[in-house]
Amino acid sequence: MEQSEAALLTRPVAGLRVRQSRLRGLLQIGRRKPLGTVALFFVVVLVIVALGAPLLAPYDPLYVHRMVGGSALKGPGVATAALPPTIERSPIFVNEKGQGPPFLLGSDDKGRDILSRIIYGARVSLMVAVIAVGMGTFSGALVGLISGFFEGKTDLILQRIVDGLMAFPGIILAMSIVAVLGASTVNTFLALSVIIAPNASRVVRGAVLTIKQNMYVDAARAIGATPLRIMFQHVLPNVTAPIIILASVTMGNAILLESSLSFLGLGTPLPDPSWGNMLGGVSARVRIEDAPQIALAPGIAISLAVYAFNLFGDAMRDIWDPRLRGR
Repeated sequence: MEQSEAALLTRPVAGLRVRQSRLRGLLQIGRRKPLGTVALFFVVVLVIVALGAPLLAPYDPLYVHRMVGGSALKGPGVATAALPPTIERSPIFVNEKGQGPPFLLGSDDKGRDILSRIIYGARVSLMVAVIAVGMGTFSGALVGLISGFFEGKTDLILQRIVDGLMAFPGIILAMSIVAVLGASTVNTFLALSVIIAPNASRVVRGAVLTIKQNMYVDAARAIGATPLRIMFQHVLPNVTAPIIILASVTMGNAILLESSLSFLGLGTPLPDPSWGNMLGGVSARVRIEDAPQIALAPGIAISLAVYAFNLFGDAMRDIWDPRLRGR
């Protein structure tokens, strides 16, 4: 009885110590990698903005505002007219009279609110960072795992296919795939995953070739474990860290590639909001000098997102790579 009571008393203390140890570890990582911590904060903000776009966006990103004197190419701070009751609106910003806040970032050449389109465009960037990178990294890692584990003719055939894909510049290969399949968000994700997969395959293959030489792999083979069991239970868990690092580093590049495709008219189709097509959808008669906000707003959003994902990926690499922990 006394033993059980002592165990019950010491269990909360042990749990508190574990939580305190984890908190100290997080604080230590924040002090060692301040830029990575700031980048992680911005990534979290991007996720919140993308998920909460219907609440955070002042207006429907597709609604063309019509006001007295015109509503196209208005600068920041211009007041808006009342919205029709059938138009989607944010319950946070629209008042009882049906009026929303001023155009905080101005309006584009169609009379649409730039801030609302920036907020909804974060959804496309987040989907690119998650779906396209996830598909490309998963497929490339699987090819690299099979290639590095079995070697021989399997390795030769798979790596020649990877070499063929890597021989093309990424943007050219993506443009070719989208031109054949058609411009859509789904085809953009597919094209980006094809670009990401070869690099993931090379990284994972190199890690597998090193890990399969370890003693525990020989021990598993000696007790009669099948190649598939060795590959997925003993080799794959030990290449998880390079896969996570590679995915985090690739996210910024994927966002930049998607923006480039949308800028060229081969990514997210108009009028759906995307940071890339906001840059490329301006008509030829509009000069940037007359309305700099139409280029500055999406350009700054792309730059900040790519910069944040790159810094976060670098911090992840430094934390997970044992060779860099002492620096």
